[in-house]
Amino acid sequence: MIHPKPTVDDEFQIFEIIIFLWLNIMSFFHWANLLAVPITMLWPHLFPSPSFFLWVIEFAFILDIVRKCFTKKPKSLAVDSYDIFVEYIKSNLIIDLFSSVPNTFSGMNNKFTFLKVIRMYEIDMLYYTLSLLMRRTLH
Repeated sequence: MIHPKPTVDDEFQIFEIIIFLWLNIMSFFHWANLLAVPITMLWPHLFPSPSFFLWVIEFAFILDIVRKCFTKKPKSLAVDSYDIFVEYIKSNLIIDLFSSVPNTFSGMNNKFTFLKVIRMYEIDMLYYTLSLLMRRTLH
């Protein structure tokens, strides 16, 4: 039966699905970053100007910084959005900004490409999204 007003559980499930989809999209962008960074560092003459796809990846990583400011980590003790934000500032905000902002604001200049390597600290996110997918399909 479909209710005219969504309940809190329905809204939470929709939010959970949106976050799950976003993590899968970011997982794809991490793989693309994992492949694109070494290629652009080794052969910068092949990519004198950044492609649209590289701009999309950068924009997605900046949006992910915003998402991390308001999304609780799985084992976090934060109870409200302020605690989540403070926890993110103390942990990975500087790393995320350092790996995204200089490259984006320089117009995707190849001299800042090496900073994207810093994003590899999130390689465990690829496993996390895969485990979420497996848990959803098995239950």
